Formats: sequence, structure tokens, C-alpha cells
Amino acid sequence: MGDDFAFLLPISMALFGGTFLYVWRAGAAPALYWALGYLLAAVAFCIPVIALLMPGRAWAIVADTLFALAYLCYGQAILARVGRPSLLAIRLPILFVSLAFCIGARMAGSLRGELIASDIGCLALILVALGGMVGRMRRPAERALFAAVCLVALDSILRISTVFITTPSGPVTSFLSTQYAFLMQTLASVLGTLMALVALTVEVMTMIAGYRRDAFTDPLTGLHNRRGFDNALEQRTAGARSGAVLMCDIDHFKRINDSFGHAAGDRVIAALAGIIRNRMPRNAIAARCGGEEFVVYLPGADTLEASRFATSVRGAFAAHDWMADGIEGALSASFGLSLLHAQDEALADAVARADAALYEAKAAGRDRVAVKRDGEPAYTPAFLIDAPLIDPVQADSTRPDPAQPNPSLRMTG
Repeated sequence: MGDDFAFLLPISMALFGGTFLYVWRAGAAPALYWALGYLLAAVAFCIPVIALLMPGRAWAIVADTLFALAYLCYGQAILARVGRPSLLAIRLPILFVSLAFCIGARMAGSLRGELIASDIGCLALILVALGGMVGRMRRPAERALFAAVCLVALDSILRISTVFITTPSGPVTSFLSTQYAFLMQTLASVLGTLMALVALTVEVMTMIAGYRRDAFTDPLTGLHNRRGFDNALEQRTAGARSGAVLMCDIDHFKRINDSFGHAAGDRVIAALAGIIRNRMPRNAIAARCGGEEFVVYLPGADTLEASRFATSVRGAFAAHDWMADGIEGALSASFGLSLLHAQDEALADAVARADAALYEAKAAGRDRVAVKRDGEPAYTPAFLIDAPLIDPVQADSTRPDPAQPNPSLRMTG
């Protein structure tokens, strides 16, 4: 049975190493360190077999070095996954001191001393990584990884505490034939497999979450794309019958691209996205829905609140220092606004009205906020007429009711 494990361990470790390499190539960066760790462990577990075929005193030190490097890689994978620095200033001295004691024990002919030095070094390396995980575990799978690594650490503690009882004082060949060596190999196989499976789960789940995030996020602005906007609405607006939808479009955007280049146009889009993100309420949902157009859902907002938000964004966009972005002249944006109605079958109905209001704001001269009701032309709220572009959050709440249209500013399609 012990001979079976002698061949099973390196094969299983190598298989996990290859699997982690595949996951790394698919985009999970920490998987590279897991791959290196398991491949190093696979080679280390081959050393006893090699030592039986080619006896030599140096093989034990080679195995100790490989195991220490494997644990160094495991720790690096764990720290990388939770976003911690590599802590090499702490971990490398642990590795070198451990190997120095292993070499000293080997030269003194102390198998027990060598095993203790190796196990303490590996334990210290993994404990540093465990410490780095504390407070940084965001998902249940990461907490499961923490538990699996704790079991590996406990296995090291168990080996250290029992080495004087279980380890013979003779040569390494006699040690390999003991029940303790067989038990150590069995635990290494089980715990190594457990840690690998949990780590693989974490890496694959992280990749899937990343793919999902990329599918729902606009890469230029960091806001939702249209698919992400629809998905967020499905999750948060089931049965919602209050709030406002705002459509926003940068005026004369083609002229910006033609005059200053597409890179400058991208900077303008990103700047407007940043203004929207920084000023929108925490529960709002914003998206870039195509080109230079944005949509914002403001849950629970009435016309006054939504108009103030739109004016805040409009004013900040107009006041932005575009010279720093290589653009000369002032820029403006137009906004279309609509409230959700109880009779709306879906929020898409309000989006359509807001889009129609945006179209009418463009047709009426741009650089304005227009509100749309069913069956009526869009209008500019009375309190926004000729209002200075100040932060509307500070505006006087006693302004005229914005729900009352101003007949002189009604727009035709």
C-alpha cells in the first residue's frame, strides 16, 4: 500500500498542477502559483522513490527545498487571491532559515531534526498566508479555502508534535517503511486534494464572476452596459411603481470626435460617466446604453428630485475643464426625463418616454432638461428656465412646482 502511495502522490499532485495551469491560461492569475506549488510538490514526492533507486545524502535536502518552495507558492496564491502583498520580506527569510536548519540536521545525521525543521518552515509559510486572509474573505468559497488551509496547517502541527514518537533514528529508508510515513503520505494526499479542489473552486468561481461582470459592464466608463442595466432592473425593480428615468446625450458629439479625435471623445464620455456616478443617489442604476448616451433609473424620485439631479449633472459637465483633456470650447448635454406610471407594464415604458423627451430636448436647441408625459409634448420644468448652472441640491425647495409645464417652452416633435 505504501508503494502505491509513493506513485499516487506525485501523479495526483502533477494532475492538479496541470489543471491549475489550464485555469491560469483561462485568466485566473493566482492559479499560476497554485500550479507551481503542486508541480513542485509532485517532484518532491518523487524524491523518496529516486532515493531508493539512486541512494545519496543530498536527495533529502532536495526534497526539503522543493516542499518549502511549494508552500511558498501556495502562500503566494492565497495572498494574491485575497489582494494582499506578497510579503516576501517575511516569507523568504522563513524559507532560508528552515532550509539552513534542514541542512544542519542532515549533516548531523538527525532525521528527526530535519523533519522538524522542514515541517516548522512549511507551517510558518502557510500561517503567514492564513494571516493575510483574515478580514479579506468576501465569498463562502474563500472561507472554505481558509478552512482547508487551516487543516493543512494542523497536519503540520500534528507531525511536529509526534515526530519524536513516530520517527526512527535510523536512515531515511527505514523511515519510509514505517506506519507513520504511510500515514503522513495518506494525510498529505487527502489534504492536498482537498486544498486543490477548494482552490480550484475559488479560481473558477472568480473567473465566472469576472466574465459576468465584463458582460454587464461598459469597459470605458465602468457603468453598466445596456445588458447590465436591464439585469440590474430585473433584480431591483420587480413590482416597482415609483421613480424616474433619465436619458442623457452629449450634444454635438460627432463634432468632438471629428475635431479632436476619438480618444478625446472617449475622455468626454468617461468624464460624463464619472459625473453621473459621483452625483447619483446610492440606490440609483446608471448605464451607458450606446455611443454617447446614458440612462439613469432613480428609484422613488419625483419630478423635482430627478430634475435637480439632471441639472446637477448638466452644470458639472458644462463647468468641466476640457482644456486638460485637449478639447477647446464649452460642451453641453441634453436630458430627457419621465416618471414611472402605475399603468406602465414595465420600466421600459418610462425609458421610452424619457428617450422621446431627450429627442425633443435636442430638437428644441439642446443643453436642457425636458420632461415627458404620456400623449403630451415634452416640457422644461418651470424652475429650470434660465436658472444658473449651480448644484441643484442646494436649490431652494420653494421653487415653482416642476410638474407644471411652461407653455412658452413646449416643444414639438
